[in-house]
Amino acid sequence: MKKVVLFLLLLLLLPAWGGRAQTPVDQKPALEALKELATELETDLPHLRQARHGFIDRRGKLVIPARFEDAQGFAEGLAGVKLDGKWGYLDKTGAMAIPAQFARIEDFAEVHRFREGLAVVETARGTAVINRQGRVVIKSRGPGFSRFSSFFEGRAVFLGPG
Repeated sequence: MKKVVLFLLLLLLLPAWGGRAQTPVDQKPALEALKELATELETDLPHLRQARHGFIDRRGKLVIPARFEDAQGFAEGLAGVKLDGKWGYLDKTGAMAIPAQFARIEDFAEVHRFREGLAVVETARGTAVINRQGRVVIKSRGPGFSRFSSFFEGRAVFLGPG
C-alpha cells in the first residue's frame, strides 16, 4: 500500500522537477486527492483480501461457486485455481482435476494455462512441466533453469544460465 501511495505522490510531483513551476497552491488539491485515494484503497483492501473467485457461463449463470483465492481462465478444459495457498487445476464441472499442490502456475511470458497438453508449475523442487494428469514430464534442469514459457508448436522458451 505504501508503495502505491509513494508512486502516486511521485507522479504528482514529477512535473515540478521537469522545469514547470508549481506553487504550493497548485499542489494542494492534488495532495488532497492523493490522500483521499489512499484512504479509499486502505478501506477496500480487507474486502479484496476476503474476495473469492468463481466462474459464470456466457449467459451470466453461476456455474462454479466463488470459493477460490485466485483463478485463471480455462484453457484446454482446465483452469488454474488457488486453494489454501496452493495452486491446482479445475475442470469445467468444478471438480479438481489436478489437486492444489503447486506454489505457482505461471511463467515469465504470460499468465500460465495449459497449452499443447502441458503447463508450467512451481513445485517444492523447482520449476517443472506437468501433463493434464498432473504428472511431472519435465523437471528443472538444475540451478539457473528457473522459468519456462508455454509450449507453442512443440517448443517452450526457458530462462537458464548463459
